[in-house]
Amino acid sequence: MINPSDPNSAAGSGPRKFNKCVLHIGPGKTGTSAIQNALWKNSKALRKHGILYPEISKNHYFLVSCFHQQPAMIHEHKKLGLTEAQADEKNREYMSYLDSLTGLDEGDMIIFSSEYFWSCSPASIERLKQYLDTIATSTSVVLYARNPFLRIVSGIQQSAKVGLDRLSNLVDAKYVSEYCTKVPVWSSIFGKQSVLVREYPESDATQFDIVRDFLSAIDVDRELLEEGGKAIVNESLSAEAIHLLDASHDFAPVFSPQRQRLIRELKKIEGASFKRSLPVTQEAMEALQQDFDYLEEAWGLRFDASFPSTAQALFGQKALASLAELISEAVEERLALIAERDAAIAERDAAIAERDAAIDEAVTSFGRSSR
Repeated sequence: MINPSDPNSAAGSGPRKFNKCVLHIGPGKTGTSAIQNALWKNSKALRKHGILYPEISKNHYFLVSCFHQQPAMIHEHKKLGLTEAQADEKNREYMSYLDSLTGLDEGDMIIFSSEYFWSCSPASIERLKQYLDTIATSTSVVLYARNPFLRIVSGIQQSAKVGLDRLSNLVDAKYVSEYCTKVPVWSSIFGKQSVLVREYPESDATQFDIVRDFLSAIDVDRELLEEGGKAIVNESLSAEAIHLLDASHDFAPVFSPQRQRLIRELKKIEGASFKRSLPVTQEAMEALQQDFDYLEEAWGLRFDASFPSTAQALFGQKALASLAELISEAVEERLALIAERDAAIAERDAAIAERDAAIDEAVTSFGRSSR
């Protein structure tokens, strides 16, 4: 953890002061990857117009880690297996990079984006603001509000898909209202006038250009982007595919090549929507209702708060048909490999027989010639 008030800290000086800092804090499952990918791809084009998106990383998790209450728990650090001391050393390297940045033209802006900002404690957010005050005249905090129930379900689906935990553990975890507890903290520290809450739509999400919406929100010309981005970047799997991936947890663990191959193959299985395969208890409904009420009352955003009370049946005719087709393809692939192996063995045996015959012929010829 880096202390911005410490003169020996890597966060003590910062780059030349920018006119504006934009802090995109997610949260997860609201198109954050699309925004980060597009800004990173267009970073050079944006820089020409006085807008800096630090290119050292698509996701600026390192800035979160510098001020986070548990930096070693940041997912990117856990993937690398870093200890807290190692994470802190890595953070100092990144902050030294930020300190080396030079300002751009008049009207310049620096943008940071990471969904991990969402997990910061109030004290961590305070420290982060102290640092941002040293590098920018003003800071705007931007986040997207998605239907609270669907955001949680999407998170469960993604975690089960990649194998972070068993589906039973994820589903049994309590649904917790987050918008009504986290957004007021950011508003109190940065000022509500500096916090912008945008709506992440569900009905037309496939057509929603969240990158352009984000740029519009921060008053950046949409035409500056050479490449755009859509909201949906993680392809959804059917509920049946997710359950099959969950069953493979032990022999296809998280981040393994086996799991990546399974995900590619199980995308072929058609079936029920995962969000409709999870029943929601009365307790969960009451907990999430706080978020629905808060978003409407504080930000004027109204979401459909009707949840499925019963789970949709799995492995219907469509899912079974696509699963049977997938199994058939796997069998055909295995039979083709067996046939290829048998052909190679036959070719090898023929070559050995030909070699042995040649040796016999050579021995016979030598015997005749020596008489």
